[in-house]
Amino acid sequence: MPVQHVRIVPSLLRAAVLLLLLIAGAATLLAQPKPVTGEQTTSAGSQESPFGKMEAGKAVDLKEILPVERQINAATYRLGPTDQLILSIPGFEQTNGGQFPLVVGMDNTVLLPRGLPLVDVRGMTLAAFRQTVDSLFQVRGGKLYQSGVAVALISPRAIYVRVSGDVPSPGPYVLSAADRASTAIGAANRLPKDLPDKQKGELERVEYQRNQSGIGTRDIGYTLNGNRIVRRLVIRHNDGTSDYADLVRYRAFGNDSDNPTLREGDEVVVEKTSPFDPTIAIAGAVNATSEIPYRPGDNALMMLRLASGIREDADLDGAYIARYSSASAQRVPLNVRDTLALASQQLSPGDQIVIPRKVTVRTAARTGFVTVEGEVMNPSVYPVVNGQTKLSEVITAAGGMTPNASLSGAHIIRGLDPNKYRTKPLLSDPIAGMANSTLNLEDSTRFKFDNELQENRVSVDFVELFAKGNQAQDVTLLSGDEIIIPRDPGGVYVYGRVQRPGWVAIKEGVENEYYVKAAGGYTEAANADRVIVEKYGTGVWEDICCTQITSGDRIYVPGDRDTPARTSLEIAGTIIGITSGILLIANTVINIIDALTKKE
Repeated sequence: MPVQHVRIVPSLLRAAVLLLLLIAGAATLLAQPKPVTGEQTTSAGSQESPFGKMEAGKAVDLKEILPVERQINAATYRLGPTDQLILSIPGFEQTNGGQFPLVVGMDNTVLLPRGLPLVDVRGMTLAAFRQTVDSLFQVRGGKLYQSGVAVALISPRAIYVRVSGDVPSPGPYVLSAADRASTAIGAANRLPKDLPDKQKGELERVEYQRNQSGIGTRDIGYTLNGNRIVRRLVIRHNDGTSDYADLVRYRAFGNDSDNPTLREGDEVVVEKTSPFDPTIAIAGAVNATSEIPYRPGDNALMMLRLASGIREDADLDGAYIARYSSASAQRVPLNVRDTLALASQQLSPGDQIVIPRKVTVRTAARTGFVTVEGEVMNPSVYPVVNGQTKLSEVITAAGGMTPNASLSGAHIIRGLDPNKYRTKPLLSDPIAGMANSTLNLEDSTRFKFDNELQENRVSVDFVELFAKGNQAQDVTLLSGDEIIIPRDPGGVYVYGRVQRPGWVAIKEGVENEYYVKAAGGYTEAANADRVIVEKYGTGVWEDICCTQITSGDRIYVPGDRDTPARTSLEIAGTIIGITSGILLIANTVINIIDALTKKE
């Protein structure tokens, strides 16, 4: 029995040791750190490190991060409540990947890993906070953190900003601490939804005129009120300090100081300007003509950048500043090739930078294409030297006209719109341009219909050119012209108050009345004194007695003029009134003569 007991003990010991090894292995596996996702925390809500427990908050949702106009400058961005940052500690990749979210508290403090002091970030920039955190970790960690820790801003906080002054919609706005003064101005420049229609229409009219002028845009400080650029913006902080913004210079040079980021409680004040304030301008061979209010310190380089650069046709050696004073006017040469010289060239109120175009002799004409349609041998598109190629040359290139071509109906349509060269008031309201004319109401009405119905034609007589050889009619062509050679219909169309309206074959050597008779003659409703001829190809109306009828013309036989019954009564009343007046005068004269006769 004792022997058996001795044999069993070693077996039990071996089993106990194996069990202990299994328990130790399981404990080791459970003790391994796990990666922390946006929804995971430890049982204690933290992870251990040599510095103590690290707070592991939720991961930042990148979809909720607002867009920014330009990257944040760590040297000027001031931290504030609810700013979201991330702390990266080298060598701790097994703990949260070495990254730990940080949030600025409502009291402007940041809680670092346990064991480090609470950091008060009131008035502190992002760059200063990075230095502070790095210093704290190096002091606590010794040689382990000589490589330094990193802090990045993940999501800027939302802030309240008030915009006041000369803007259509002053008031508070919710922005982010990454937004700049220009963002606040852009928001306050929008028209309020509850604005009265009359006032809204006036502001929209001013906005339209500003856009049509091509001078400047809203992103360099335009406001709707007064159609002008506002340059001087005051940014008042809730700590009593103020900054100044210049959106014009910000657009030209991109300096953050000219368009600073905002803080909670800031008030952006748009100062009201006067239309009599001095301005400076740039024009000529530049990509964008600009005129802006003048401020001391403005230079030529700023104006060149606002103009979006110089065009290829610019005369670089002829650039100058037109400077006027009460005593004289002068031209100050400007070296546009030297950036340093442009930056050092200070401008004065009223200065105008002029970049002239190169003076070139136009020896080579512009090329283009014209279209030939209708009765030619090869209707197609043909190349021309713009402004030099003649009509006859293109017709020859098209193989000449077919035997069925109608010279009297041929015409040229020009793609160039004549309205392009009319003044804007006339273009928007053609009748308004008649205020200084001698046209009466009926003439004005005819003008309106002619302006809308008559096609954009080239004045040319195909019969004179191709049938009679009159070279004076061989016009030059422009790119986009359409040469239309219609088919000769071989007759004259007679319609209106005739017995048999329709086509009548053309006949040489006959009087014009022949075609009316061939159509059956006049009806009882016709008025032979009012017959007109619509010329083929031009659509011009001519009296039948004073034109030569050609194939394709249309003869219209109208009736008597239609007059309303009221008009007839008015005419009759007028005649009766005049007759009565004459009889009254005659009776008076007779009575005077009788009275004189009796006295004798």
